[in-house]
Amino acid sequence: MAIHTTTRAVVIGVDDSPHSRRALDWGAAEAARRRLPVRLVHALRYPPTYGEAFMLATDLLEGVQEEGRRVVAEAEERVREAAPGVEVSTCLVLEPPRRALLDQAASGGLVVVGARGRGGLSGLLLGSTSLYLVAHSPCPVVVVRESAASRGRGVVVGVDGSLASLRALRWAAEEAALLGEELTAVHAWDLADAGSMLAPPLYAGIAHDYASEHRLMLAESVAGMCEDHPDLVVHQRLVHDASTPRALLEASRDGRLLVIGTRGHGAVASALLGSTSHAVLQKAALPVVVVPSEDEDAR
Repeated sequence: MAIHTTTRAVVIGVDDSPHSRRALDWGAAEAARRRLPVRLVHALRYPPTYGEAFMLATDLLEGVQEEGRRVVAEAEERVREAAPGVEVSTCLVLEPPRRALLDQAASGGLVVVGARGRGGLSGLLLGSTSLYLVAHSPCPVVVVRESAASRGRGVVVGVDGSLASLRALRWAAEEAALLGEELTAVHAWDLADAGSMLAPPLYAGIAHDYASEHRLMLAESVAGMCEDHPDLVVHQRLVHDASTPRALLEASRDGRLLVIGTRGHGAVASALLGSTSHAVLQKAALPVVVVPSEDEDAR
């Protein structure tokens, strides 16, 4: 019997790539945990040599549609086998994947995509569709690699005191509680630039004060999560003399899930995707959830 829920759904982009199949498995499990329906989205691709004129070639278009129906049918069967209680719907569209998924994200609660689809170049660590979605989606986006293992334990989240990271922290705490996993909040700070201009005694004093400030910020950030999820085990990890991407990647090396915000204090205000988010997405081996900031949610 299917689980009937609200219109919010776990939207999963599907094609016949290995990354997509891994994303499909992750999305199906997440939908079962959150008791949400699954919406499978497949964007039909016409040969680039034909361009828009391809739509006029009826026989070729029918062939592409038939292939699309096959991909969606196999994906639907895979979801029903993995999560038999979850309601599944499908969406087959003739438009670029990024546009199709972004349209569906407007009413979705979560978008799940493979790190790279069948259109990706082998030399790219992250596909253009994935990057576009994490920069523009109004809801959280999960990027899953083909190599993503499910044996890791714990949820890791980056915290820098910004509103974007606090929103990511709330999402991570809820997800950790659903998974029955422990949560590790990571904050990295560095005084290298200031230290090069200061005498050692003065540098040591400033470093101590800065460490206290950052430690207090991290503690205050996670305090609310403990109140909302009293049974959740939360660890605080303060890292000095390391870049934020490096600190997050090291902390999540054996983790199950990494959660980040789209913007933080270190990002340029006009950038759609922060430098930390971009670096982590390019290098992380485990599934990464990118939670949009409030202003993106309002777009």
